[in-house]
Amino acid sequence: MMSQQYLYFLLAAILVITFAEIALALFQRKDWNYRDSFANLGIYAGSILVDRLLSTVISLGILLNISKFALLSIPQTALSTLALFIAMDFIYYWKHRWEHEIRGFWAHHSVHHNSNQFNLSTALRVGWIGPIYGWIYFIVPVLIGFDPFAVLISYRFILLLQFWVHSEAIGNLGILEKIINTPSNHRVHHGADAKYLDKNYGGVFIFWDKLFGTYQAEEEKPRYGLVKPVELYNPISIVLNEPLALLRDIWASRSWSDALRYIYKAPGWSPAPAENETQERVKAG
Repeated sequence: MMSQQYLYFLLAAILVITFAEIALALFQRKDWNYRDSFANLGIYAGSILVDRLLSTVISLGILLNISKFALLSIPQTALSTLALFIAMDFIYYWKHRWEHEIRGFWAHHSVHHNSNQFNLSTALRVGWIGPIYGWIYFIVPVLIGFDPFAVLISYRFILLLQFWVHSEAIGNLGILEKIINTPSNHRVHHGADAKYLDKNYGGVFIFWDKLFGTYQAEEEKPRYGLVKPVELYNPISIVLNEPLALLRDIWASRSWSDALRYIYKAPGWSPAPAENETQERVKAG
């Protein structure tokens, strides 16, 4: 219960700091996309509502049932809490990586990347359908013997601790750049430049990226957003943009196998043109 109280305190602090950053930008008359920032706040309000409903009904309910088959019953101590936190950050790395490499997951995660801005409010720009499938990643620690409540709280701490890395105000932090996720490391992750794509997936620790070959140091300032930029400011349109695009591609598929490939292949995948289409293009060319 005490961990959950800290979680709520951290959430409240994040919202206060976000509003303060927006107010400061307004006071200083900075070149700031306020429509984007307020859209991010609207998206976050929706995510809290959806997450509270779906996490309670789906994630926690399923994980509590799975915990009945746990191999061990791990007591909650300082050491086990630290071990769980590191394990959950490792799980987060792969969850995050697959959300970039598999289009079905990217349909949810792309919301966090389709802003052309990068500031603290960008941290609050999260998809609404994650709780539907996110519990799948938590099965292993629950089966090992970690408490489902502790697993979910640890994961949420990892998410909230990434708030500060969504900043352009903090420069290179020296040796810390090799150990933890920092603003510099995370600016790379949000970059749409070719050298920055699909890099720096780490949540709290960045050494996972160094271990698995996905690390990229910040060099020139990134161009934020998607490879093909979008300009959207309606929270619902932002959240549904990629899921609807995925559904359109699935609906237009020529076969069931192509429809499935749209889901599990990387974003940007498309089937090879049919033979007659290829011939028509050759003739037209």
